[in-house]
Amino acid sequence: MGISSQFCKKIKSPYPEPALGEGEQGPRPGPRACGGPAGHQRGAPHRTMQRPRGAPGPQRGEPRTAAFLACDSHILGPPQSLLQLLLTELAEHGFNTSDIRGQGYDNGANMKGHKSGVQARLLELNPRAFFTPCVCYNYNLLLGDIASSCSDAVSFFGILQRIYVFFSASTQRWTILQQHVKSLSVKPLSDTWWECRIESVKAVRYQTTEIRDALIEAAAAAKEPLSRSEAESLCKELESFRFIMAMVFWHDILFRVNYVSKQLQSSSSDMSLAIENLQRLSEWMSQYRQTGFIAALTSAWEIADELEIDPTFPEKRVRSKKEGVI
Repeated sequence: MGISSQFCKKIKSPYPEPALGEGEQGPRPGPRACGGPAGHQRGAPHRTMQRPRGAPGPQRGEPRTAAFLACDSHILGPPQSLLQLLLTELAEHGFNTSDIRGQGYDNGANMKGHKSGVQARLLELNPRAFFTPCVCYNYNLLLGDIASSCSDAVSFFGILQRIYVFFSASTQRWTILQQHVKSLSVKPLSDTWWECRIESVKAVRYQTTEIRDALIEAAAAAKEPLSRSEAESLCKELESFRFIMAMVFWHDILFRVNYVSKQLQSSSSDMSLAIENLQRLSEWMSQYRQTGFIAALTSAWEIADELEIDPTFPEKRVRSKKEGVI
């Protein structure tokens, strides 16, 4: 989908009201280059200034997506190819590279690389095209790193992925799941879908009993020993109080961070509101460190009561080290 002529005309038109200062007027700056997660399409949004004539107060930036540029698989990697694709599209519509005043991408090395990435190459052509990393994407990457740095977290999210793979691998098992789960369906984990973890946890967090019952029915209906064994294994994992506690804990954390991430991505958000939301998140994290375990433990007890299991943590078996014989 190319950039429409109407959109180009709006970008090139003068400001309806002074935006740089009292009495200052000038042409609109060129589009703000932008790229989403690595894929077959990349967006080229532009931030326009909107304010009715005579209305008091500063103008607000309103992000608009100009177009999605299709990228063949063989040019997704080299930054110079992606940069050339962007420059060619801008030149075809009469935009000057020197008018770009900002660029922002995800954290892919081919986009944000400070030596040979798209942002570095564009800065060589126009030093005023300042690069701003995506804050929302950084928060999701941070959560991903946290989830992969702890063995218990790796095991927990691995179980969630196993649940999705088990049901999605068979239409019969997926039908059984739909008969028990009426609202939220199980979701897979992904490195490019930012909300995958909260959606995956939420589906099990509020439907633990239903998913457990679906696993029991799937195990009884399974004809292959491997499928029956997997269903029984997942059922035991769901009935583990350690898993339930981790589920409640991760849901609390991911839900709060995802909410702030949505606020940061809102078109009505500004710098002061973003700082306020981040400060509130930091304060909530500090408070959760003090009282969050008790609150999560209470919620876990309620889920354990619904599952009719013993709400106790199993003791880990300590391996004894044998002394070597000299």
